[in-house]
Amino acid sequence: MRSQERYRLTEEEFTTAASTMPRVAKRNVELAREVLVNGKGLSEVGREYGVARQSVQHYRDKVYSAYLMKVMVPPSWVKQTVYAPKEMLDDFLDEVEQERVRYFSEPRD
Repeated sequence: MRSQERYRLTEEEFTTAASTMPRVAKRNVELAREVLVNGKGLSEVGREYGVARQSVQHYRDKVYSAYLMKVMVPPSWVKQTVYAPKEMLDDFLDEVEQERVRYFSEPRD
């Protein structure tokens, strides 16, 4: 399997991942979209945008990592709809994210 085939996202997955990175320049997000959604090669996108292949790879990896962080959920966790005051829910979601990161940061047997 070619490397770029391992790194593919749908437009919806890409948009969700990219939305978590508001500080990344739109042009750099587009570099990643060309590879992840449109299936172009790193060198091809680099030539089209006039940037180094390594820059394209960097932003591809950055967006793909954001995508993985969204889909990585501990196996025993459940999905549930909750109605609560916004401030309370924001605090809860922050705690959930901290716990999720802690779970995936610990060594597993």
